[in-house]
Amino acid sequence: MSKSKKILTNIKTGPRFTLIFLNKLFDNLKYYERLLILTFSFIFLTTASWFLYNQYLEKSQIAPAHGGTYIEGVVGSPEYINPVLSSRNQTDQDIVELVFSGLMKYDENNNLVNDVVSSWSVSQDKTQYTIKLRDNVYFHDQEQLTAEDVIFTLNLIKNSRYNSPLRANWTTTEVSQKSQNEVIFTLKEPFTPFLHNLTFGILPKHIWQDVSPQDFLLFKANKAPIGSGPYVFSRLDHSNGITQGIVLKANKKYHLNQPFIENIRLSFFNSEEAAIQALNQGNIMGINNLSYQNLDKIDLENTNLLEISLPRSFAIFLNSYESEQIANDQVRKALAWATCKDEIIDQIFAGKAKAIYSPMANIPMQEVEDFKYRNCDPDKARELLKDADYKLKDSQSEADESDQDQDDDNDREDRDQDQSDSETEPNAQLNQDQPYFIDENKDPLKIVLTLPDYPKLIETAELLKKQWESTGILTELEVLSIGDLQNSKIEGRNYQALLYGETLKIDPDPRAYWHSSYRKAPGQNFSNYKSEAVDELLDKGKEEVNEDLRRGIYQEFQLELNKDVPAIFLYSSYYLYPISAKVKGVKLDFISDSSKRFGNIHRWYIEEKREIR
Repeated sequence: MSKSKKILTNIKTGPRFTLIFLNKLFDNLKYYERLLILTFSFIFLTTASWFLYNQYLEKSQIAPAHGGTYIEGVVGSPEYINPVLSSRNQTDQDIVELVFSGLMKYDENNNLVNDVVSSWSVSQDKTQYTIKLRDNVYFHDQEQLTAEDVIFTLNLIKNSRYNSPLRANWTTTEVSQKSQNEVIFTLKEPFTPFLHNLTFGILPKHIWQDVSPQDFLLFKANKAPIGSGPYVFSRLDHSNGITQGIVLKANKKYHLNQPFIENIRLSFFNSEEAAIQALNQGNIMGINNLSYQNLDKIDLENTNLLEISLPRSFAIFLNSYESEQIANDQVRKALAWATCKDEIIDQIFAGKAKAIYSPMANIPMQEVEDFKYRNCDPDKARELLKDADYKLKDSQSEADESDQDQDDDNDREDRDQDQSDSETEPNAQLNQDQPYFIDENKDPLKIVLTLPDYPKLIETAELLKKQWESTGILTELEVLSIGDLQNSKIEGRNYQALLYGETLKIDPDPRAYWHSSYRKAPGQNFSNYKSEAVDELLDKGKEEVNEDLRRGIYQEFQLELNKDVPAIFLYSSYYLYPISAKVKGVKLDFISDSSKRFGNIHRWYIEEKREIR
């Protein structure tokens, strides 16, 4: 009888005895037989493990997990962390966006969505909005947010004694309480973008109601805010009497779901250079705003640089009432053709901007057949000027003129130069070393370009001067402080051409910039533009509810501007936001202002986990 048969005969049945049997059987195998069995067993277990792991990966997905700390560097420091006042200070706005909730908010696709609001309706005549609040919204001290808090906040905004920058949006709107969770807004006339005004942060009445206007700025809650937003104020960090940062904790009872990131710290810096150094050293994970000149200083190995569009644009506003030359349609069009926008964007903004041709970037004009994209064609500009009876004056034509004419020209140029010396910066002198256009009276075609003393605008103006003068249009630069510009120029529209910026809302109402009723200050019709056709279109657009019809109205409005050329639209610069690659869920393509980068921060995450699909 063989050994194996003896073993089988002597071993009883059962799990314990089976193991004993297998053990004795294995011991009696030859070496190569044992090695073969172990090899196949290893292959089987490895394959099975690999299969099971892949099945797990296939049936599961990476998902956000709660935890982690995000630290962002902010250039500036807080003054009043209060939504009634915060738009005066960018740092205040950033913190308000984290701590407070509004009635409405913008989602990651820039659509206006409900925040504290659960539903809303509008009357048939479009002048009364009824807002119903969610019943699960609580302030950070666990008091429920109600209609009384909404009305209280709005009454503060509307009261001139509190000096709220938001007051202009509410002077003609009445607000009343229908029930504990319902608010009624009554407008004097239909205004389709009204709901966009409802993104202001809501103050808790029970904390602020006994604070007088005299004590409003000094009240402690301006530095230790209580809101209903995604993050709860924890503390301000100080060193040597200077505020170094603010620490916020996730609101676990946030009505739009608890934020994933557990802690937020905003570290305050005196300069962008100091913030960049902290980012490169790994002490912070992002910077609230990066200027173009510092792009090459950022270490992008572990940092994502987001290029975010804003509804902010820059243009040259042409005032036909201040200059007979600019009143000429051909001259305005020639200036537009002589302007090379791509060169400005590449040289001054390192390509981090986009050329624009109309004031409403969210309503593109590609599908409009007659719309002209005037850009960087000096020959076309010269052709238009010649059609307008301007002649190009060069050195040869000067030699052919009579001595008297030459003396007259020199006297006129001396007078112009004296005036230029008294009003402009030293680098803004006229350049007559190259040919330039003159009119039938032998007066040069000369444009005075006025602008505030902002570095990027000065660089833009200097490049515009070079472009225009190479075309044959003499150009002076008049650079003023923003205060002098407002008081001596903008208020009275005392300029020929103004290089300036304008900011629209996500759902824009461009009447303030282009309706003839806003030609005088404090209106912002900087071109002093008047058109009955445009006025009619803007009035219709303000009231139209149907999105497709409204889009068509604003396309027609932009086409009218394109025909009249009351302005040369230049560029919209990107908001540059460097943020650590460790932070996920950040979706920012277009925001209404830089503080809205935090609009959906409750969906950002640092920690991850796997969960079954």
